[in-house]
Amino acid sequence: MVKVAEVLNKIVRPFQACIVGCLMTSIFFLTVMPVLAQTAEEGGGGGFKGQLMVIILAVIGFASEAILRFVSKQVNKGFDLLNKTAQEKIENTAVESAVIRLSNFGRMIVLNTWRTTVKEAKLAAKDGKITKIEKKAIKDGAVAELKSITPRAVLDALLGRNAGEDRVTALLGATVEAALHDVKEESKAVKNSTVKNS
Repeated sequence: MVKVAEVLNKIVRPFQACIVGCLMTSIFFLTVMPVLAQTAEEGGGGGFKGQLMVIILAVIGFASEAILRFVSKQVNKGFDLLNKTAQEKIENTAVESAVIRLSNFGRMIVLNTWRTTVKEAKLAAKDGKITKIEKKAIKDGAVAELKSITPRAVLDALLGRNAGEDRVTALLGATVEAALHDVKEESKAVKNSTVKNS
């Protein structure tokens, strides 16, 4: 991401050129132009002096137009850079928001699954343990539930608009795994603190 100081520097520099250009133009028109116009009048508009004044005025006109064109381009570049930076910031904020929302959804589903489905499966098992097949079925169910409640805009912000189903499923599966890991770690921490306190 572009640093703010760099952006401001690139925006302010064209304005400095614009201010200097405006000052130079106004100084020229307030001081030099009246002198040139007076000299042209005294020369009667004809002869070498009159023609020289017309040429000088034409050159000054072309130069001022070139300066204004240059300043205008610099100002436009500055605003383009500012717009680009603002757009990047908006996109980054959207992605961060999408990650937080998806993590929250995943945590909510894992907690619900942990409290209901996993406990029921452990109670139904003879040895109180869940088989690998049951774990996969529970995870697939959690991924399907996460997919059903996650807004498409969240997935688009993370994967792009044309993400295939395999990428969506992989992202949701990873989210469920990460949330499950967090829940297990928290559960262990609670058990350890309970054992230490008793």
